[in-house]
Amino acid sequence: FDGPAALFDLLDRTPAIPAAKSVQNAIPGEPSSVVRARLMPERLADPNLGGAALASWRDRANFAETLLGHPVRAEIAEDLAGPVVFALYEGSDDTQAEAILAVELRRSDRLSSLLEMVFGLGALTERASVVRYRGVSTGSFVPRAGGAGIAVAVDGPILLVATSRARLESAIDARREGALPRGDLAVTGASDASW
Repeated sequence: FDGPAALFDLLDRTPAIPAAKSVQNAIPGEPSSVVRARLMPERLADPNLGGAALASWRDRANFAETLLGHPVRAEIAEDLAGPVVFALYEGSDDTQAEAILAVELRRSDRLSSLLEMVFGLGALTERASVVRYRGVSTGSFVPRAGGAGIAVAVDGPILLVATSRARLESAIDARREGALPRGDLAVTGASDASW
C-alpha cells in the first residue's frame, strides 16, 4: 500500500475490552478465520480517508451526500459503535471463500432507513433484490460485471454484511438462536488488545 491503508485508519489501536457478545453471536458455524477489532467510526467522515487510493469512492460519496442533502458518512460514523467481527469461511476449493462482517451499532434507525433506500434504488436497476427474512429487511447486490455479490442487513443493533444471501441469513439465524460464542471465537490474545 502506498501510505496508510484506509482499513487500518479505521481501526482503534488503543487497548480496549473485547468485542461485544452480540456481535460475536452473529457469527454462525465454524469460520476458518476470525478477526475482532474496534472501529474509530469518526474516521469515516475524514475528507482525506484513504488518500489517493479512495479518491473516486470519496467523490461518489460526496455526490450521494449532495443528492440526498445530508452528510451520510457523518451519520454512519455516529451510528457505528465500534466493535466489529469479521469471519472468513473457506470454500471447498482454494478459490471459493465467503465472509461475514458484523458491526455493533449505537443506533440502527438511520442506517436501516439508508439501506432500505439503497435497496429500493438497486431493485429499480435490477442489480439488487430485497427480501424480508425473519422480520429483517435484507438486500443483496450483484455487480454489473458479474461475479460475487454482497448481502446487507441491519438486524437490531447489528449491521451485517456477507458475501452471499445464504451467509447473511445464517448470521441472522445465529442471532436468533442467541447462543453464546463458541470456544473457537473466544479471545485468545491479550484481552486489552484492540486488534
